[in-house]
Amino acid sequence: MSLLTDHIYKIDALYDKGVKVTDDLFQMPILKSVSFTPTRIVVSNYLKIKSDKEKYNFGIHFFLDDNLLERFWSAPARYTNLLKKYECMFTPDYSLYTDMPLPMQIWNTYRNRFLGAYYQSEGITVIPTVSWSTKESYDFCFSGLPKGSTLAISTIGSRTNKETIALWKDGVSELIKRTKPTSLLIYGPKIDFNFGDIKVKFFENEIIKHLEKVTKINREKKREERKAKEAAKKEDRDKKNNEIEHEKKEVA
Repeated sequence: MSLLTDHIYKIDALYDKGVKVTDDLFQMPILKSVSFTPTRIVVSNYLKIKSDKEKYNFGIHFFLDDNLLERFWSAPARYTNLLKKYECMFTPDYSLYTDMPLPMQIWNTYRNRFLGAYYQSEGITVIPTVSWSTKESYDFCFSGLPKGSTLAISTIGSRTNKETIALWKDGVSELIKRTKPTSLLIYGPKIDFNFGDIKVKFFENEIIKHLEKVTKINREKKREERKAKEAAKKEDRDKKNNEIEHEKKEVA
């Protein structure tokens, strides 16, 4: 490629660090194997350019809408020092929708691998995030992944109906077949699946968890408000009844 192409598409950022690419049609940056499981992960949209903390004792994930991930692709070096503060990071989860044209899916997979390889070259513990769509995506969506590694996947949006569940299960089966992961870190609600002897850890969707917590608090608040109103009404009724009884006694 030309120097201009290398610069525009940030390829020189990898070449300069000796990152290798696959020898298949897709030329995906190859990610290194990693063996690490964080105790907790937080969502990356809370990242700030400056932080007063030296280190965080948890990992950071990128299971977000694509528009919230563009800043990392546009300026990956800008976030290097901040990401180093976390125990680990998952690679950005650019979408692979089933109705998305395959060239767009390939491009989003490439960006996932590129940023993973880039941040690994900066000394960050990077856990590869894997996404897929239909069986037509298998050749490129698993390209560049390490074998015998810890990998991250998500169930978000995969429990909509029987078809989406089947697509998820088929993809997990193919992922295991091709990469033989030692551990799978799964973000989102559980889906029944036989993972064999692979170590599996599920992480809750903290946004949904927060919404459920807020809903519970609001529900409790409304319940207390209803109790207070009922108590006030009872107090009014008792007061009126007492006044009536008092008037009856005076008449008598």
